Amino acid sequence: MDQNIYWQLKPLKDEFNFAEEIVVDLANDRLVDLSDFEVSQIHDPVIHFREQFIEYILEYGFSTLINLKQVNEDIVKRGESKNAIVNIFQRFLDSVGINEELIIIDSYLFATSNKSEWELLEDILSRYFTKLDEIIFISKKSSRNKRFYNYIKGICEREKIKVQFINTSIFHDRFWISNNRSEGIISGTSLNGLGKRIALVDKIKNDDVREIVKELTDNNFI
Repeated sequence: MDQNIYWQLKPLKDEFNFAEEIVVDLANDRLVDLSDFEVSQIHDPVIHFREQFIEYILEYGFSTLINLKQVNEDIVKRGESKNAIVNIFQRFLDSVGINEELIIIDSYLFATSNKSEWELLEDILSRYFTKLDEIIFISKKSSRNKRFYNYIKGICEREKIKVQFINTSIFHDRFWISNNRSEGIISGTSLNGLGKRIALVDKIKNDDVREIVKELTDNNFI
């Protein structure tokens, strides 16, 4: 079975010309002197360059990857730590540009009775408390844990953030929308499911954000 092997070369001297010192020798079938390099094997490029991938894809849309354009997505793995989940979500929300209003659409957001998952939502939102004037939660009332509901309501009151809880089940996917209702992200599972199963977090195309906002407006939710 064929297997690609990836090597990493780190020059040990300050002045280094990769083209002249490596590429030319390789192109002419000459031996390459690696004595001035630290050589190591990269066993899994995706894992090795994960941070660079995340930084790169935060600027672009995932769907454009299919069209050979730059991308913007991340995967929350099973067993991902709470800090890692908070970091991923906040980086995506930073790329959205959170302003005075945040709309969170998640039918089962408040379904959990696990307080650590309540705190996960609080930790994600905490970075934006000073920016937000209002948070609109759109979820199924029948799936709403009253203690979780009151917990978040109390936090919003403490931070002097207006909060609305709107009951509907017309949305299957989970969206977070801000920046004057022009930008947003999508999560492959409810917040309380992150870390329990593999899930995709991705930025939404602006056209899709407009469609979601139109649906909310047409139904008098916002």
